[in-house]
Amino acid sequence: MKRSIAWLAASCLVTSVASAQVEGPGNASSATGRNKPAERTKDFGTSSAYTSVDAYAMTPYNDGFVNNRAAGSSTGYLSCSAASTSSRAVSQIQLPNGVDIVSMSMWGTDNSGVANVQAELIESCQPDFAAGPPVLTTLATAASAGIPGAFRDVATGFPAGLNLVDNQSCTYRIEVRLGANAATCDTSLFFSKVRVQWARVIPPAPATATFDDVPMGSQFFAEVEAFVDTGITSGCDASNFCPGNFVTRLQMAAFFARALGLQPSNLPDSANP
Repeated sequence: MKRSIAWLAASCLVTSVASAQVEGPGNASSATGRNKPAERTKDFGTSSAYTSVDAYAMTPYNDGFVNNRAAGSSTGYLSCSAASTSSRAVSQIQLPNGVDIVSMSMWGTDNSGVANVQAELIESCQPDFAAGPPVLTTLATAASAGIPGAFRDVATGFPAGLNLVDNQSCTYRIEVRLGANAATCDTSLFFSKVRVQWARVIPPAPATATFDDVPMGSQFFAEVEAFVDTGITSGCDASNFCPGNFVTRLQMAAFFARALGLQPSNLPDSANP
């Protein structure tokens, strides 16, 4: 059974192309190459994956911003005019529920001698089933260092397993500031992209065991309890998981359908029954 579960987990791994690097104003890439890294990220499993927000997703606090394409760049940048009365822009970022936030990186260009580009990852949480004001928590901050030119800054130091995304109670957003304070925008600062690194994790094991034959001291206790908690399995009977049994094709189909939330390919159309 242990080998069957490991095979099932390995079979779910799906790869996707990693994000391309971003060039800032005055640092355009060549017309023929995008400097795309060779490695790929995995959509499933416990290795790291990424969610990015670029300049075109940001909503400025007022109308004094410019969202333009740098020469030779396919992504562009966010900047502002001297007439702007706010230095901030914001965008919601969609992260998978339950993943652990690992780091946040920001790309941009800093040509200012007095101010820096700054990006924050903010969590906003409210009560699940009652009224109440949002509670804001800044999870990460990245900023330029004042050195002229293109930059990338990384915010790390997240304790493993303590920054789990909770989409039931919370929302997540990126706030960017292009100035020394919230009201003054520096026209020499340019924002290109923020990327949040995250990883799927096995939930913490419960204080009591669901099955008599998988006690708390079992090597795979947390994994089996995760199967139960997510509805993938209810065991071989009311009290046992039967860890030594082989997995039949019927059971494999049930595991995959429940784990992936599979839907029929031809859903009924209410307008054309």
